[in-house]
Amino acid sequence: MSTIEQETSLIEKLKKHCLDKLRENNHKSIWYDVPIKELLSMMIGEIFELEEAIKFNFTPNEVWREAADVADFVAMIAEVYEIEYNKNLE
Repeated sequence: MSTIEQETSLIEKLKKHCLDKLRENNHKSIWYDVPIKELLSMMIGEIFELEEAIKFNFTPNEVWREAADVADFVAMIAEVYEIEYNKNLE
């Protein structure tokens, strides 16, 4: 079982990499204008890139960066879903 410190460290490390990747890609389209199905497809592509990074023994930093891409897409999907869900309540 993990400790709160280990969990916090894990999330902080992921957060750093996620923010770095978002800032690197901020010139791309705004995710809340992208349909969920398209975001899901893009996330699957990122999962394959993460798998390749592990398979081909990339550095831990490169694997973290690929994991951050996946996590960023997961967050984008949740955000777009929430926006659409709330619009349907109006």
